[in-house]
Amino acid sequence: MRVRRPNIARVCKEERGYTLPEILTAMSIISIILAIGIIVLLALLERWRVEAAADQFAADLRLAHTRATEQRLTGGWCSCTMVPPSVVALRQITAWSN
Repeated sequence: MRVRRPNIARVCKEERGYTLPEILTAMSIISIILAIGIIVLLALLERWRVEAAADQFAADLRLAHTRATEQRLTGGWCSCTMVPPSVVALRQITAWSN
């Protein structure tokens, strides 16, 4: 008895494209991967915003420190009472006259 082999060319012609379950499976896998990626990206963006705000705050503090040091060195404000130099000089003049 002779066994018939299927014609490979005919089998290939009949199977063109993908079936609906294959397409739905691929789409669901892709959507799950995209959802996870979006969640991770949003968490990274939030962390980057916080780091940028912290860096900006540190830069502002350094600038304030620099300006305060420059004012103290140039006689801008009295470092102990935080009053302008003109008021300190006026107080000294009135204290000497008494």
